[in-house]
Amino acid sequence: MIVKVIEKKHGKNYADERTLVVVFDGDYSFEDDCIVHGWVEEIRQQSHRGTFKEVLLVELARRKVFPIF
Repeated sequence: MIVKVIEKKHGKNYADERTLVVVFDGDYSFEDDCIVHGWVEEIRQQSHRGTFKEVLLVELARRKVFPIF
């Protein structure tokens, strides 16, 4: 699902340099960093940074940022 969201945003072709922030609820990860780090590795293998300055995954419950690219 996260990869689909990132790819959809790549299709927008923004003219300026932006950071893409993908927010998710901590319930999906059980607020476990190991689970999220596993997601980050999978996302890196299946997607790319594209024209974004950076792509960040943010867990809303803890307001924790996980850089993807």
